[in-house]
Amino acid sequence: SKLESGHTKLKASEQDLIGFLREIGMTFSGYADQHHMDYEMVLPDKKIPLFFEKEKMEKVIVNLLSNAFKFTRKYGVVSLRVEEQDDCVEIHVEDNGKGIHPEEHRYVFDRFFKSDNSDNSLSTGIGLSLTKQLVELHKGQITFYSELDKGTCFVVTLRKGDAHLDQDQIVRMPIPFEYREESSLAFHELDKNNPSSTGKNAPKEEKQRILIVEDNDELREFLVSFLESKYEVIEAGNGEDGFKKALHHMPDIVITDLMMPEMDGYGLTAKLKADKLTSHIMVIMLTVKSSGESREEGLRRGVNHYLTKPFNPAHLELLIHNMLESRQQFKNQLMSRHSTQLAPMEEAEPYTEMDEEFLNGLIKAVEANLKDPDFKIDDLCRIMGFSKSQLYRKLKSLVGQSANEFIRSIRLKKAAQLLTQRRNLKVSEITYMVGFNDLHYFRDCFKKQYGMSPTSYVRQVDKGQI
Repeated sequence: SKLESGHTKLKASEQDLIGFLREIGMTFSGYADQHHMDYEMVLPDKKIPLFFEKEKMEKVIVNLLSNAFKFTRKYGVVSLRVEEQDDCVEIHVEDNGKGIHPEEHRYVFDRFFKSDNSDNSLSTGIGLSLTKQLVELHKGQITFYSELDKGTCFVVTLRKGDAHLDQDQIVRMPIPFEYREESSLAFHELDKNNPSSTGKNAPKEEKQRILIVEDNDELREFLVSFLESKYEVIEAGNGEDGFKKALHHMPDIVITDLMMPEMDGYGLTAKLKADKLTSHIMVIMLTVKSSGESREEGLRRGVNHYLTKPFNPAHLELLIHNMLESRQQFKNQLMSRHSTQLAPMEEAEPYTEMDEEFLNGLIKAVEANLKDPDFKIDDLCRIMGFSKSQLYRKLKSLVGQSANEFIRSIRLKKAAQLLTQRRNLKVSEITYMVGFNDLHYFRDCFKKQYGMSPTSYVRQVDKGQI
């Protein structure tokens, strides 16, 4: 390669490293949310001038971030942070993924290195070899530390000033730089090479999940075939098995027969509504009984809707659509409010008292840790007594957000409150009060949620337009 032969020349100019890293780092935020990962950028709220060539350093950062995401499992953590020393700056890219076996450490920067600990299709390719060469071209250093099944951290160290560079490597006037969407290419490669991003497990638009609990094999098979084109369908032959599958799969709706062996539809419904993991799941009861007394019993136990056999499949399809649409309206109303208080619309599908307690508990947990930028998904799961996957499924069903998005949303809602209620506070002060440690990142997130900057938001409130 040109790098190895010494034909590639460095054209370093003095640039703001933090603004550069923020621009690249932000492009990975959407990917992290889509793949249910906790991604954080810890960057100082000031400029750090450094001599580097943007085009080459972009390759370095994108390679490191791409590898971090590639080797990190669902619900994992990836971070990009900067630590400033007296004579240098350290860029840390860290993950809590698979880690690298100690015997392989010496080969990490070799061309086409492939870890035995990785899946067959995962390899660093020439990425880390190229990354090391580009860092060393800047007279910098790249190191790493890694523990098997605990994660890896790569550290790029770049020196301040320009005394370490040759005169022909320095350009006094900054070179015009066009962001070349290296990150977009990296996302394409991640999705192409990562088994969790292809085929059945692809993080495309997730289908909503239906659990059918019916002891009549013929009817159950018909319902599965009728619904599986639109929904992800799980099936169970009795109430006991249905409850176990509801706990494991966390469906959006359960369609259950009333009369079944081992546990009938009433027993299943009561059990679903009494468990904090499944209390949000909506229930459609299939029954040959149509008396007011039986319906009253079902409603008392938490049945949302009845369908009397025999029924028109089109009616079932419409009922499912309307129930999910009603739930979606409530999600939109809840998460678009500037307050963090729950105030469901009367026409929305009602939540159980347990669900409201759950949501209020989540909000209180985030508010109690609002100033702590390190309060993450793991902390929320520990407080609420949920696993990451359980919390993800329940939150997605109730409010349409992942846990990471929910925490960020509550922080921003609180910021919106403070902007209008505490006019003596500066935006920078509010930023840190709600747990952001990067003013620029806070502004970007606020604009994404409210469609305007914090300053414009205050003006709109004053005009009575919000």
